[in-house]
Amino acid sequence: PPAENVRLLSLGEPHVEKHPLLSEEPASDVNTLAELVGLANAIEQEAVARYGFLAEVMEGRGEHETAATFRSMRDLEGEHVLRVEHWASKLGQPIPPVREFLWLLPHDIATSWDEVQNSALLTPYRALAIAVTNEERAFAHYAYIAARATDPEVARQAEVMAGEELAHAAELRVLRRIAYRRAHPGGRREAVPHVETLAEFRELEQRLEAETLSTHLAIVALLEGSGDAASTRLLAEISERGRQTLSGAA
Repeated sequence: PPAENVRLLSLGEPHVEKHPLLSEEPASDVNTLAELVGLANAIEQEAVARYGFLAEVMEGRGEHETAATFRSMRDLEGEHVLRVEHWASKLGQPIPPVREFLWLLPHDIATSWDEVQNSALLTPYRALAIAVTNEERAFAHYAYIAARATDPEVARQAEVMAGEELAHAAELRVLRRIAYRRAHPGGRREAVPHVETLAEFRELEQRLEAETLSTHLAIVALLEGSGDAASTRLLAEISERGRQTLSGAA
């Protein structure tokens, strides 16, 4: 089910209201590698087309900086298309026509593009924020596919693509932070850790790992009283791996 709304503070950025990644569960299952390849190609190809179109719309409005941002996003998605083609080739799967798989795309992604097109207030930062959210939605879509797949190989490859989408989101988050800092050169920066040496980086890494472990253990304690044994066991295992990571780092 979609996660509840949460507030996250991104490094160097303002509080951003995070909405559920998907408003509804995917309507159709993906049961074969051919279908998975078709969906992955359609997601990336549609993004290329949409961002290219939005660049033209923004250019027509005279919003040249935002148009340039959309062109950069279009080019980045073009690289993602090539990655999907390489992945499909390794699987021995041909790339089917995009039109056959457009109906499988997450509805929320198409809706967000339409909202962007109709928005009167669109900055490079806002454009990139929407792009990050769409990558996260694609990740959630693949995660549903992996969870539902009856073929273990389809599940495994769906997890591979989910990881790709998180990597795409990470790329865009960097661009989003840069766009925010350009728009707010005198904004607050204390949220960004000051790290200049490897020792300082290791210290920061251990602190973040410790905070994560503390949070996980607190959630385990709550789950133990909920009667959800499977979730309790899973998060306890994750917590134990975190504890081992900290011990190894120390």
